[in-house]
Amino acid sequence: MRSVRGPLGIWVAWLAATLAAVAIGSVLFGQTQTDVTDAGPLSALWSWDAGWYSTIAHNGYPPYGSAEYGFLPFWPAFIRLTEIIGIGPWGQWLVVVAATAALFVGLARAHQLVDPAANPTRSALGFALLPGSSLLLVAYPDAIVAAAIAWSSVLAVRRPLVAVVLLALSATARPSALLGLIPAVWGSGQRSRGWRIALIVVPALALAAVLADFAVRTGDFLVFTHAQATFGRGGVADTPAYVTRSISELQPRRLIGLAFALGALVGASMLWRRGSAFRPWALLVVGALLLEALSGVIGPALPRHLALAFPLGWAIAIVMAERPRLRWPLGIALGGCNLVLAALIGVVPP
Repeated sequence: MRSVRGPLGIWVAWLAATLAAVAIGSVLFGQTQTDVTDAGPLSALWSWDAGWYSTIAHNGYPPYGSAEYGFLPFWPAFIRLTEIIGIGPWGQWLVVVAATAALFVGLARAHQLVDPAANPTRSALGFALLPGSSLLLVAYPDAIVAAAIAWSSVLAVRRPLVAVVLLALSATARPSALLGLIPAVWGSGQRSRGWRIALIVVPALALAAVLADFAVRTGDFLVFTHAQATFGRGGVADTPAYVTRSISELQPRRLIGLAFALGALVGASMLWRRGSAFRPWALLVVGALLLEALSGVIGPALPRHLALAFPLGWAIAIVMAERPRLRWPLGIALGGCNLVLAALIGVVPP
């Protein structure tokens, strides 16, 4: 029970602090307009891309290439389902909240699988302090995807079918869900080769089926990539120019994104050096960074994307355990940064 109570206690504190930061930030800095719902100072949680998801849920995908094709269908379908059964935007967000709770417990369990001596409460605390973890409370599918990655690795040995289903469903929400194949396949090493193949093939086919459907609808086999370009994600060819321009022009938001990327590389290096059991998770972190680089943008959304690479929270927990003198300074600095990101949700796209 300790492996559940401790992480859930940290989750409750994280949830309360994040919601307080969002509300205070909305009062101090304002918030972008949202047509999804009026939640007062918490309305920022339904802003930005939440409007796109709502539009797709109500109007479907158009028969021609457009920005809507930059969003996969899992979350719009879920929005539609919740409206049919009458729970609306608040019900959708409560599912996101529940997914974050599952994530806190799942990442602590996963950490114990690779290191039986890991303290589950400290693992959860490391993730709670991770800058960007607060952004998982936005009404997007990211929290569900992160929880699916965590639990698929935990269940890969004893419940491989559940792991396959979790990864396949999450692959229809975010392409980055396929990063979960790395630790899940590693964790299924005691299972038959057939299950390991299924863990790879089924989620990949789920994503391929979505992209094929997009191609059939529009006649454009690269419609997802072209839709991403409408949001300034021009592909890997734009990455060098983006980095050079960010540094030469000293653009704060872009430089912050690059700083997060550097921090993630340091965290991945720490995990890699912990031994073979940690290396699939280090690769997951590097994979999340590579996906961001392949998009051509390393910007303000990076902290939210890196929250999918939750083992960075393990790295924070390891430093705090092994270097007690850094515990408070590191915790205050990282936790403060995480809360600032939450406070700015209304004015800075997460």
